[in-house]
Amino acid sequence: MGKVKRNSAKVVGESKIRLSAMQQIDTDEGRVVEYGGEGRTLTKVEFEAKVEECETRNADYNKLLEEADKFLNHVLQSERELQTMYTQVLKSAVAEFGEDADEIEMLGGTRISERKRPVRKSKDKS
Repeated sequence: MGKVKRNSAKVVGESKIRLSAMQQIDTDEGRVVEYGGEGRTLTKVEFEAKVEECETRNADYNKLLEEADKFLNHVLQSERELQTMYTQVLKSAVAEFGEDADEIEMLGGTRISERKRPVRKSKDKS
């Protein structure tokens, strides 16, 4: 039962294309072009660092999801084993005390005398 991994390939992919273009422009201009505007510094160096950060964080996140999946599988396995044990306890109690014993009710089961009888619907042939 796996969790869906986060895929930031679209944003990162588009950013890599933009970064490639930024590098080409810097080469053509023969200088580092400033893309930040109004007092903000934004060059290809900062942009490239952010792209790498996004890739790293996405990879780390996906690794954590894999670990969470493993842990979830252990939890689900433990619950299945507990369910099997619970069923075995009830079956053993029925064998030990009988189907209508108070002990069955104490263990969370339903005594045979307290079970509802199914009500059959009659078919009218009117």
